[in-house]
Amino acid sequence: ITVSAPLPNLMRAIDAVDRYCLFQGYQEYFRSLVCRDEIVFSHCDTQENNILASLDDNRKVTLIDFEYACWNPQSWDLANYLNEC
Repeated sequence: ITVSAPLPNLMRAIDAVDRYCLFQGYQEYFRSLVCRDEIVFSHCDTQENNILASLDDNRKVTLIDFEYACWNPQSWDLANYLNEC
């Protein structure tokens, strides 16, 4: 498949957005909003149906259904659980 050259036009549009819509130093500003120091493997679907507690010992918890799991800030799963409640 041959693609005609929309890429230069796309790059010009992106440059125009950078120049006219975003402020000086925006990349550093947005990077500073993201916690990058404590990245862990997260479950990403912490809702009551995916958390199993032992009937014998309620301190034993098992998470199931890891299809959405990925790397995120350490607090991601707690925030996701509170959002699901």
